[in-house]
Amino acid sequence: MSIPYTISRSVVLLTGALWDPLEANIDIVFVHGLGGDRAKTWTWQGGGREVFWPKDLLHQACPTARILSFGYNAEFAHFYTFHGPKRVAEQLTIDDHSTALFQRIVGLREKTHTSDRSIIFVSHSLGGLVCANALSRHNRTDNASDALMDGTIGVIFLGTPFEGSSKAKWGRRRLQLL
Repeated sequence: MSIPYTISRSVVLLTGALWDPLEANIDIVFVHGLGGDRAKTWTWQGGGREVFWPKDLLHQACPTARILSFGYNAEFAHFYTFHGPKRVAEQLTIDDHSTALFQRIVGLREKTHTSDRSIIFVSHSLGGLVCANALSRHNRTDNASDALMDGTIGVIFLGTPFEGSSKAKWGRRRLQLL
């Protein structure tokens, strides 16, 4: 089974809900980490099968949740351009991805008249930094940010390197090989 989605590695997006029941009363937003993407990070593969668990399984446990997955360019070289060869183009920063996440979520909730709905973020690795920055950077800047902050009832950080990573030196070495 293949994962039905389209994504360009150079854009930031929050497209179509993975699950969106009419009776939805909460949003669950997945944010992938470094080297991941909006589907593959959350996909189990084995025995010739693929299970994109936020889409294929989570709605069974959370039938009244709208389930979303946010995607952004998380290729390794993208975040280490200042150490790498000149041929690696300047790309968006964590701040840019955080702003995009914030704007996409606020825009969707305004468009669907669900700004008062509770929201939970599930983030992995660098996605946790993107998510935390999105929530803190825009905290109380306008009515839309107020609604998002008030509605955020949980953030799950899976392997988020809040104090940096001891593996960063290996990243710089790998980039030198590019």
